[in-house]
Amino acid sequence: MAFFCQNYSDWDRHDAQAWDQPSALSDTQMYDEEIALGVQAEPLGFDSLWTVEHHFTPYTMIPNPLQVLSYFAAKTSRIDVGTMVVVLPWHDPIRIVEEVAVLDHLLQGRRLRLGVGRGAAKLEFDGLGIDMSTSRERFLEALDVVRKGLTQPVLEHSGKYFQIPPVHVRPQPRHRDLVDDMYMAWGSPSSVAIAAEAGLRPLVVPQKEWRTHVDEMVEYNRIRAELGFAPASPSVLLGVYVHEDPDVAEREGRRYMDEWTDSALRHYRFADTEHLKDVKGYEYYNDLAAKFTAEGALQERTAHLERQLSGDAGDMSEMRSYLTDSHVWGTPDSVFEQIRERIGGIGGEEIVGVFKCGTMSYDVANDSLNLFARTVLPRLQALPATAPVTAAGRPT
Repeated sequence: MAFFCQNYSDWDRHDAQAWDQPSALSDTQMYDEEIALGVQAEPLGFDSLWTVEHHFTPYTMIPNPLQVLSYFAAKTSRIDVGTMVVVLPWHDPIRIVEEVAVLDHLLQGRRLRLGVGRGAAKLEFDGLGIDMSTSRERFLEALDVVRKGLTQPVLEHSGKYFQIPPVHVRPQPRHRDLVDDMYMAWGSPSSVAIAAEAGLRPLVVPQKEWRTHVDEMVEYNRIRAELGFAPASPSVLLGVYVHEDPDVAEREGRRYMDEWTDSALRHYRFADTEHLKDVKGYEYYNDLAAKFTAEGALQERTAHLERQLSGDAGDMSEMRSYLTDSHVWGTPDSVFEQIRERIGGIGGEEIVGVFKCGTMSYDVANDSLNLFARTVLPRLQALPATAPVTAAGRPT
């Protein structure tokens, strides 16, 4: 389960910079509602709670995932937690080491899965004063610092971006094997090799056609095999909406996931062919923007959203987008089958469900979450583990 904090209804005010106007949904109310959902993760039987890192827009409002997870560590006693992800180029890595060590103690023996990434939104790099062109170098150097800091009592580092004299990390982490439980999410294909070569386990965040995610997992495990690593299975982030009525499930579920897609497009500016053209290391996103522009996908999606919000959905089949369709919605049986197919096809270790997104109200999200926990979650937990996908064979 994921703590996501998306305030979709505030995007128009944000884009207009109408800060003197009230938000349709205050950030305070959004956090109260997300917390009320998050604290149910353990009693409802979920195995883990994850959260993300984003800055400066309503896309998701979580600037410090380790801080959020520290709160839930105190509110729970059984479930594990994970970050999806800590964006290393945005941070002083020694602070990450210290915060991770503290969280490791607060969990009192439970598992912390530290997911890391490079970041892909230019507005976040700009707002934090970080040159986006340096993200790959910063990521690799910060990763080196974090690994040393979590495994050695004295940390010392001299690199291009970080200079650390000998310091004694306190508190020392409870577990010295935290670095064996590190994950990486990626968007660009070039980052597949970075994750595999760094020995980081995979996180899948839907940003492309599902077949592409599967192909990248095959490539990831091919590189791991060449380096002598065993194949690995990903944790997979999915938006989830469940309703007993199939018509409501289809209509409302598609609308909420479309709104998530729209929010991602606005935050990352995936359809803007100009804003990343001079940024080294993000050529993939320029190509993606060109594709969106060439196909008129942004205009299509905007028109689609307008029709849905006005109650005129039009021809749903021609409006399907691989971004929206990466998520799952439907009746309990349908959602179970969709997730089983996704996990089996990609060799997934687990799913991390986002149960509140778009304009979904708290009551709607709460009903969906509880219905999922009663009717879908036990069936998923009873499934046998799926094998990682490799070139030698894919699970069916």
